[in-house]
Amino acid sequence: MTPPSLGALSASLAAAALERDEAVQALIALLHSYFTRHPEAGMVGDLIPHMTAEDHAEYERLCAIAAPAGGFFLPDED
Repeated sequence: MTPPSLGALSASLAAAALERDEAVQALIALLHSYFTRHPEAGMVGDLIPHMTAEDHAEYERLCAIAAPAGGFFLPDED
């Protein structure tokens, strides 16, 4: 098996970065819509109970792309 060329690797990394950036923007828009409707929410985890099943599934999908190792967009597990 031959390793990918530098050009192919660069294109792959660029595509992954673009996908991540688009997921981050979509996640921000989704969360903003809920924070606007629920200003009492102090953090993302407070919004989860208010999300529709469809929005929660989209939130989970976007988090997996935007922050695959966890982080800012994921609610606290306390």
